[in-house]
Amino acid sequence: MTGGGTYRLQSSIGTTNTTIKLSSFLEPVSGTPYTMAIINTSKAYGTLDPQTPDRSEFISFTGITQYADGTATLTGVTRGLSRSYPYTTSTTFKQTHSGQSIFVMSNSPQIYNDIYTYIDAAAIAGGVPATTSLIGLSKLSTAPVDALHPIAVENSDTRIPAQGENDALAGTSGTPSSTNKYVTNDDATARLALKAGIKFGGTGADGALAITTGTTTINLGSAAVVVKNYTSISITGDGVLAFSNPHANGTMIILKSQGNVTLTSSATPMISVASLGSTGAGFSLFNVSTIGGNGQNGGSGNNYAGGGGGGGAGYQSGSAGGNGGGNPIYGTPGTGGVASSVYTTIGSKVIPFVIGSLGGVGGVYNGSAGGGGRGGGALYIECGGALNFTTASGISCAGAVGGNATSGNSSGGGGGGAGSVVILANTITGNTGTITISGGAGGNGFGSYQVGGGAGGAGYSLVALNTEFA
Repeated sequence: MTGGGTYRLQSSIGTTNTTIKLSSFLEPVSGTPYTMAIINTSKAYGTLDPQTPDRSEFISFTGITQYADGTATLTGVTRGLSRSYPYTTSTTFKQTHSGQSIFVMSNSPQIYNDIYTYIDAAAIAGGVPATTSLIGLSKLSTAPVDALHPIAVENSDTRIPAQGENDALAGTSGTPSSTNKYVTNDDATARLALKAGIKFGGTGADGALAITTGTTTINLGSAAVVVKNYTSISITGDGVLAFSNPHANGTMIILKSQGNVTLTSSATPMISVASLGSTGAGFSLFNVSTIGGNGQNGGSGNNYAGGGGGGGAGYQSGSAGGNGGGNPIYGTPGTGGVASSVYTTIGSKVIPFVIGSLGGVGGVYNGSAGGGGRGGGALYIECGGALNFTTASGISCAGAVGGNATSGNSSGGGGGGAGSVVILANTITGNTGTITISGGAGGNGFGSYQVGGGAGGAGYSLVALNTEFA
């Protein structure tokens, strides 16, 4: 508790109100707004109309909400606390109170009853229970091994561990017991059990995803990785699944289904992660793979402004933009596209994914050049049942087209690099659908010395049976 001041009700209350608004609720000396943490208790007590005996009322409260205008609301209010044992609430003691009635924090009988109850319980038990922050009473898990070893061991293990077993439990290179219940660095069985606990197809926590018509949009919330766990996925009729608000470096979208995945909608595409890739350099985790293509060079610009290079897709760099020519005073070169890549792990496996990158900006002799197109995003679908995917051009991870130059003598921007789509399924009943993995085309130039931007690099797709995960 704390020594408070005298406060006033902001407005009148009846006998049933369980929140009470005060005109202010501040610590008297410092002027600090009261919180339950400052009062240092989970339940505080007070009195309404303490100077009017026939109107006074004991209450308790468990929360405080402070407002910018200086007012405060007491929440979790219990009204009409009795003045005598057993000190519980009663409608007999609930009163109406007008606005500007006095409220004070007080040592009502309930406080002393709480203290007495705590002391009485501790006396009967011989002490207070131990916690992670308080020394106190505790209970052995099993009977002591013997008089010389009074420490009980979990799981009724009635022997003292050997030194090698102690070393193993401590994380050094000891040898664990054959009945060891702990995971150690050398416990291959435990590692396999941990892997088996990662269920292919996810948890189903997001229920069934069923789209038969119109567009359902998932807000990615600017996250780099978004995971959805469905019981089944069905996109049929002319339904479309779309996404909004990707991360600036592109978003990796993971859709898990415990059951069947049916992708037969007539919409093309029915699922699109196009233009959900990077607006900058993005990721560059490896330099050893050829998955995904390089962006193309921008045009040379006839000794004037060069076109922007296409965005990379995969682990390789985007090609350079076209140069400005022999004399740089005639214009700036187009910039090169950039590369991007990302990967994810499932169990102990690493699956590479491509997030396409931004195309290069077109060069300028004068006027306004085209900007680079945004890259495509990455999509992974995990099907715990049967996959039926039949729609031509049904999924797209394409890069966006580079921007067109709009004035003067300037060049087009490079196209965005494409992303990637990977689908793994326990069984496949239909796999005639197609996935668009093309990079965006370069934008057009403007004026006498215009050139186009380079196209973005192609992406990557895979539809295959799950042969690795339980």
